[in-house]
Amino acid sequence: MTSPQRCLLMTSKDKNCALEKGHTGNCTALESIDVKLEMVDHPAHYGGIDNPYEAIKVIEAWDLGFLLGNCIKYIARLGKKGDLLEDAHKAQWYLNRFVSNLEKK
Repeated sequence: MTSPQRCLLMTSKDKNCALEKGHTGNCTALESIDVKLEMVDHPAHYGGIDNPYEAIKVIEAWDLGFLLGNCIKYIARLGKKGDLLEDAHKAQWYLNRFVSNLEKK
C-alpha cells in the first residue's frame, strides 16, 4: 500500500490561512486541492461566493480598475487574512497612488 501524497497546502505559503480554517494537513493531495481552490476561487476573506458584496463582484460592477480595485480588496479583507495593519497600509498605498495620478492630470 502506498502512502498518500503530502498535502499541497502544507507546502504552500497559504499554510497559516489553511490552518485557521481547520485544515490539519492530514489529508490526501486530492482533498487539499478542494481547500486550495477555495483559497483562489471566491475565498471567504474576500466575502465568499454567496456574498453579493464579495470584493471581486463590487470591483467589477463598479468598474473600479486596478488601483481602486486593490484598495477595495484590501479594505474588504481587513482582519480576515494576514495582518490588519499591513492590509490597511496596502489599501492606503493604492488609494494614495490613485490620488497622485489624479493630481498629475
